[in-house]
Amino acid sequence: MVPEPPFSLGATSYVVESGLCDNASFLAGKVDDMELVLFDLPEGTSNLPSPAERCALAEIGKAYHLTYSVHLPLDLSLQPNRHSLTMAARVLESVEGLPISAVIAHVDDWVWRRQRRYGWDPFLLAQWESQALEALETVQRLLPDSVPLCVENLESYPPESIASLAKTAGLPLCIDVGHLWKYRHPRPMNFLQQHLPQAQVIHLHACLHGTDHQTLFQIPQAAMDSLMTLLQETGFHGILTMEVFGNEDFTSSLAALRSSLERTSTAWQS
Repeated sequence: MVPEPPFSLGATSYVVESGLCDNASFLAGKVDDMELVLFDLPEGTSNLPSPAERCALAEIGKAYHLTYSVHLPLDLSLQPNRHSLTMAARVLESVEGLPISAVIAHVDDWVWRRQRRYGWDPFLLAQWESQALEALETVQRLLPDSVPLCVENLESYPPESIASLAKTAGLPLCIDVGHLWKYRHPRPMNFLQQHLPQAQVIHLHACLHGTDHQTLFQIPQAAMDSLMTLLQETGFHGILTMEVFGNEDFTSSLAALRSSLERTSTAWQS
C-alpha cells in the first residue's frame, strides 16, 4: 500500500484536452490541488475562467476538497507600462471566490539577459531587485492574507537570487526542481534542503536533453527517491505539483511518484 505523503499532491490544468472545468472534474479525487495555468493573449485567445466556469470550479472544489494554485501568465516587471501587473490583477479577479491555495509568480530576468549580452553591472542588479520587490508588493496587495504569493525560480538565472529576493520581500518560495536541473545547478538537492523551510509549493518535472516538463518517469530513480525521502523526513506539508501536461504524462508521473513513495517510506522509517 502506498503511504500517505505529508504534502498535498497537485497537477496542472492541462491533463485532458479540454477546459478548466473538465480538467478539474478529471483530477478531482486523484490530486489535492490543480494548478491553473492561465493566459490572456493580445489577439484575444484566453482561458481565464468566465463567471459560469468560476462557479463550476468552486463547486468541484467544495465537493472534492480540491484547491487551486494560480500561475500568473507573465513574468512580473515594471516595464513596459506595468503590463504584467495589470495582467496579474485581471487574472486574480477572474479567480476570485475560488479556494486558492497559492499564487505563483516569476520575476522578469532582464538583468541576466542584459548581462549575457553586455557584461555584468552590479548597479543594475540592485535596480533589478528594487523593481522586482515593487512588482511583488503590488501583486501581494491584491491578495487576501490567507493566500500566499510564492516566488518561483526560473532556469535563466541563479535560484539563490530568487531565494534571497523572496526572503527580503517576506514571501515564500515555489521551488521548481525541474528548473534547477535545467539550470544545471551543481547541487540541486542541497539547494532544496536549504530552502525547503521557505517553500510552500514545489514544482516537479523531468528535464531530458534540455527539454523540461517531461514525465516524472524520466527522472532517475535515485534522484526521485532522494527527493521523496527529503520531503517525508522534513514533513513538507505544502503542495507538490507534477508540472506535466497531457494524460499520458500525468498517469506515468503519478505512477512514478507512488512507486518512489512506496520505496522511500519503508527505507527512511526503518
